[in-house]
Amino acid sequence: MSTPVAIYMIVTPGTHLNTSPQSGALYEDPNRPTPALTAVTVIGNAASFHGTYSTTACTSTVFLTSAVYLDLCSKLQSGTVRVDLIYDSAASGTTKPVMSSPTFTVI
Repeated sequence: MSTPVAIYMIVTPGTHLNTSPQSGALYEDPNRPTPALTAVTVIGNAASFHGTYSTTACTSTVFLTSAVYLDLCSKLQSGTVRVDLIYDSAASGTTKPVMSSPTFTVI
């Protein structure tokens, strides 16, 4: 049985991502640190979403569809972004699956 755990991170203001290839790193805003999530590597152009969360490193790697990736790039141009994700804490090991595509919100 899965046990969903929600975590979030406020992205460093002014972060920009590559559009070709679609990849980049999001880091927490040092003025708004969160203990459970400090960095997210985002990779676009996936056929469908998948991702992992490391409970020891407090980092995540997510593979996004191109549309979601480009939407994230657009939101980063608008301002500071909050990243929300849910991982399955019941999964074995310290690398847990992310249960659904992260939510990116301009704050």
